[in-house]
Amino acid sequence: MQKTQFKLMENIMRVQMHDDPDEIGHIHRVLHHALCIAKTEPKANADVVILAALLHDIGRGAPQLTPQPHAELGARMAHPILLREGWDEETACHVCACISTHSFKWEPAPASIEAKILHDADKLDIAGAVGAARSIRLGAVAGEAFYTLDENDRPALAPAGGEASLLWEYQHKLKRLPSRMYTQKGRKMAKKRQKTMDAFFEALQAELEGNYAKGQRILKKALKKQIKYFK
Repeated sequence: MQKTQFKLMENIMRVQMHDDPDEIGHIHRVLHHALCIAKTEPKANADVVILAALLHDIGRGAPQLTPQPHAELGARMAHPILLREGWDEETACHVCACISTHSFKWEPAPASIEAKILHDADKLDIAGAVGAARSIRLGAVAGEAFYTLDENDRPALAPAGGEASLLWEYQHKLKRLPSRMYTQKGRKMAKKRQKTMDAFFEALQAELEGNYAKGQRILKKALKKQIKYFK
């Protein structure tokens, strides 16, 4: 891919993502992860990897007339864009197949090595310190709770009902990322970042549990003795 071709596709991505700095930052990080992984996969098509990374989330910036996965919508949007900009049908279809399978919320699983690279690169952006920060931001935007309480009014680390929260996201998704990677390099990168993420969430859980446990004990005694703690 020539520099002018890259810049053209990058500009198209920026327009599709409405020049949102957070979203564009995510795209660039995924691209960089994808290139690092692709270097270890000699059979990977570099053009397909770059194009798929640049366009993989354009479905998020589109108006949703009907509910559908952003990966599926993005693949449908990318095909005419690629043809219009001079890419052949085979390349366009390959890129779109990568985009349509990059999210692990939906089937089918990525089939080609390029699709597996994109999948792993995208997941690496919710790993480690960056992943923790991004998960907090995305949860806040979606209106999800920081944590929920169990039947004992304690922070629920893994609520049985699957109630959405940051801690639920960690327990059911983020802590399992390394095992869900398709490439050897992606798995290695995820395992390294997992240590940072685990340390953060373990500290977060410990602080929350300590706060509630101590506070509830003091409150129980105060109410029992009818002591006025605040004047």
